[in-house]
Amino acid sequence: MGWGLDEEYKLPSDLNQATVPIVSKRDCLESDLAHYTRFYHESKTFCAGYGNGTSAGPGDSGGGLFLHRGDHWFMRGIISNGKVDPNTLLLNSESFVVFTDVAYYIDWIKKHVTIATSVTIDTDLIVAPPPSSTSDSTQSNLLGLQSCGKDQYQLGTPEELKKSLDQYPWLAVIEHINLNTRVLEDVCHGVLIHPKFILTAAHCVQRKRQSQLRSVRLNDYRLDTVTDIFVTNGQTTKTTSDRIAITGSSTHPNYNSPKFANNIALLMLAKPTTMTPICLPPKGFPLPTAGKLFSIIGWKRNNRPEKPLIRNVVQLADFEACRRKYLRANITLDTSGGQLCSTYNHDDDGESCSHYMGAAPFQYVMNGPTEGRYYLAALSSFGHTNCRMDEYSDVFTYVGHYVDWIQEKVTKNQ
Repeated sequence: MGWGLDEEYKLPSDLNQATVPIVSKRDCLESDLAHYTRFYHESKTFCAGYGNGTSAGPGDSGGGLFLHRGDHWFMRGIISNGKVDPNTLLLNSESFVVFTDVAYYIDWIKKHVTIATSVTIDTDLIVAPPPSSTSDSTQSNLLGLQSCGKDQYQLGTPEELKKSLDQYPWLAVIEHINLNTRVLEDVCHGVLIHPKFILTAAHCVQRKRQSQLRSVRLNDYRLDTVTDIFVTNGQTTKTTSDRIAITGSSTHPNYNSPKFANNIALLMLAKPTTMTPICLPPKGFPLPTAGKLFSIIGWKRNNRPEKPLIRNVVQLADFEACRRKYLRANITLDTSGGQLCSTYNHDDDGESCSHYMGAAPFQYVMNGPTEGRYYLAALSSFGHTNCRMDEYSDVFTYVGHYVDWIQEKVTKNQ
């Protein structure tokens, strides 16, 4: 609500108000990627509006977006900016408006404002403020690392606009050695969570009839080349992967009970690496869902000669519907919280499709005051053998369910 200028660029005599919905980050960015990428900063801002002519106007900046809870009104947003029509210089009423998210600044507000004692306000009813994510914080990740998961790009940059070079240094390739040919084979993904530990799926660790676990590779981008070459802005960059031997592994004690459940394992490296690990969510940190975009990265399991790093947007699927679907195929999903279901585009070129190699990381970015950090949400576990069976979501191991086990193993073996 406010006294923004009307269509004739005049100040209204009456206070104006409108009811608008809060929209997801995806809907906001997709409406005009170039514009909203500049102003949308996850956790700090959000978008609202119908895009149908009901919107804020010039002069409304600083006005509020209010939520009605019980007998009270709560301010959730402050009008920050909107798109201006270059022809009229008026706000484009068919676009979304960007709001500063008041909930993000609750702690700062409390420090600077004396709250009235006549009204008790439970700020948790509005929204729990996101955890601190400052550059040197050790509280924002499970293992208390000084540096983890740093996003190389400006806050709010859509994942699809980021280059893969150096963006995901925690991504690893798990290697088995073929006992007949003595050749190393790429079998799965791994994720660096600590300078000496890799998280992966338990089925990637199990010894095969003719091969066994041997090593991991970090800093790899194309599996079909020894040296990866990138040309950016006329500058050529060459990278070579770093191979590190595995000295030990811990598979979750309840792996495959029931079948495919607790599909998680920890690998110990022969030496610490200097590559940056991904962040793990601290205990009690729920998986964010509202408006959150997730991504899966890694290499596809197909017969193509080229093996580039591939990235897809991941959408969470309804777990109960997913569970019922797999039950019809005689596969019982774990209902204790260790699994989740998600969908992504399996197409390779419109003519063929394929799954990622095992344990591909399902990750997301949480933006703090100065930078964004990547968090590991899950590892790919299994999917329908026919990747065109879209009614079957892929099943992932939810990492947040295993933070106690992970922390215990790392603490004991580091």
